[in-house]
Amino acid sequence: MVNRSWRFSLLALSFGAMICSACLRFVPPRSVEPGDVGGEAEFFAIERQERNELQTLLVERAPLLTQDAVASYQVSPGDIVDIRVFDLPELTVSARVRPDGMIAVPLIGDVTAQGLSESDLQSIIAERLRRYVVAPAVTVAINSYEGKRVSVIGEVAKPGVYPLRQGTSSLVQILSEAGGRTARAAGHVLLIPANHAAPGDPRADGGSRLSSTPSIEIDIEDLLGTSSGTVPIHIPLIAGDTIVIPEAGNVQVDGEVVRPGSYPLSSKESMVGALAAAGGITYSADVERVEVIREVGSGRKAVLACNLQDVALKNTHDIRLRNGDVVRIPSAQGRFMTRQVVEVLNRIFNVSVVQ
Repeated sequence: MVNRSWRFSLLALSFGAMICSACLRFVPPRSVEPGDVGGEAEFFAIERQERNELQTLLVERAPLLTQDAVASYQVSPGDIVDIRVFDLPELTVSARVRPDGMIAVPLIGDVTAQGLSESDLQSIIAERLRRYVVAPAVTVAINSYEGKRVSVIGEVAKPGVYPLRQGTSSLVQILSEAGGRTARAAGHVLLIPANHAAPGDPRADGGSRLSSTPSIEIDIEDLLGTSSGTVPIHIPLIAGDTIVIPEAGNVQVDGEVVRPGSYPLSSKESMVGALAAAGGITYSADVERVEVIREVGSGRKAVLACNLQDVALKNTHDIRLRNGDVVRIPSAQGRFMTRQVVEVLNRIFNVSVVQ
């Protein structure tokens, strides 16, 4: 009799301890904290701002997409120019364009090269040589493009400084020269515009102005046109631009998932993908109130509530995640209690069998 009483007390204590443990694991909906902002508008504010800044940049650089601008490269200080005169090897020279935009040519002295195309510079040199040479046959070719360069840093195969070898080079072309993105790269690139006057600005050859934005985020799918129904975006680059390919980063998955924790963010990671990486949701999950929490600057967080059933079954848009996002699955109270009672009873029966 005493032995049975002892067993009953042990089972009661076990039951109470398990119930307390279950209460500690319950994940309530996130409470509002100071600085929180709500709603879809605030949550996607970063994406909207990036799209607006990209459109502004495209408008500013539209003059660089004309046929003449693309076809012609204008000589810049630092470039090395090869000048050859047929049948006169003593007049053949490779000259670096000086900071003042001039090059030294045998027999005729200094010639302004900056801002001219190869054909224009060739015509000027030939015209001046006619004073000393009958019908000079002159060819001019740029040997090394050093005057107009852009930097590529971050998650690419070959980070470095790359020359703009024609009238304008596109962002995709330079990324290709840099060997493409690595497996750790995010699904976007950052373009830091050069600190100079915008194309078409009358100060472009003199004074300069700061770019209106420090960096512009460009989605790789938009850039390449790989999204369904999208046209590739052609972004012309100018000297001094910097292209940054960031790491994808991590997202945190908490609450009613099999394996809560931090997970690497792939280039196309979505809310559903993050939940799959965490082993999926548990029976206790409140699938109608999945929370995605995002830092929106100045210490503020935006919280977006999602219905996972709608995403999975009604083909509504999944949420594209950003580095630092938190996906949180609250507990559904009724399902949570049912699950806990079943788990507690299973443990009690297992204890009884062992006893």
